[in-house]
Amino acid sequence: MAIWCVKGRVVAQWAGHILVLAGLLMSTAPSSANIFEHAHSPFAVPADIGPLADPYISSTPWVTKQPPVQEPFRAELGPSENVSLDTKWSGVKRALHNDQSVLQRCRVDASACPAAARAFLAIIDRAESRDGWSRIAEVNRSINFSIRAVSDKEQYGVRDLWATPLLMFTSRAGDCEDLAIAKYAALRELGYADNDLRLVIANERVSGEVHAVLTVRHDGRWLILDNKTLEIKDDTASLTLDPLFTIDSTGVHKITALSPKPEDTPWSAAAARPLPVYIVAAWPMMSSAL
Repeated sequence: MAIWCVKGRVVAQWAGHILVLAGLLMSTAPSSANIFEHAHSPFAVPADIGPLADPYISSTPWVTKQPPVQEPFRAELGPSENVSLDTKWSGVKRALHNDQSVLQRCRVDASACPAAARAFLAIIDRAESRDGWSRIAEVNRSINFSIRAVSDKEQYGVRDLWATPLLMFTSRAGDCEDLAIAKYAALRELGYADNDLRLVIANERVSGEVHAVLTVRHDGRWLILDNKTLEIKDDTASLTLDPLFTIDSTGVHKITALSPKPEDTPWSAAAARPLPVYIVAAWPMMSSAL
């Protein structure tokens, strides 16, 4: 796609070409976006994002109209049969209920609010000022930047402990499942339905380690929020994760099979083509005072 700058006279023939091009742009691009030229493919920048101000970049696919996807990675699910995961998640759900009670009291009386709760609420409030995908990106960015990576062995002296947000924000340190749980809790506070949120436990192909991420359903697609990157990918674009379990408000579920990706199905021929992306700058770093 080219951007034309014309000086002096323009003959009618070229004017006609430009009008046709403008019509094509209006029919394919979001009305709220500005179109820029990219070295490889066109992309749109939502008007409410502002200029790029940070070297970290997050991106989201240009969503096409497709049937709703029930589970991340188009997974087929069965009973978890993993007592350890079931026990950990049951404990997390109880602790999240306690966290929620603290946040509610903080909203009534900020003077009695613990520092950890104030920091977590600041992220939620900042994200609430944004809409749609940029709200999800703000939660992902803010929590990633707020927490330093520390193993449970180093921090708590145990091999594996799943911390809720207020525990993690007390030390400002945690591991992958702690950050995924915090993003889960933040998006719930922002009104996202339980059915649109999944924790995913996966094998990471590069490191060979077990890794935890949060997935959120937005515009009919599942987006991956990962503590290792600010780039937000659609689940079908992930080339590094082999999912093992999904976890939601109903419990832990083992992934028994993965359905074909969209490009393998007849209803989404468009998904086989390279998709433009929204390029979104990471917002300024959080204040150290939070």
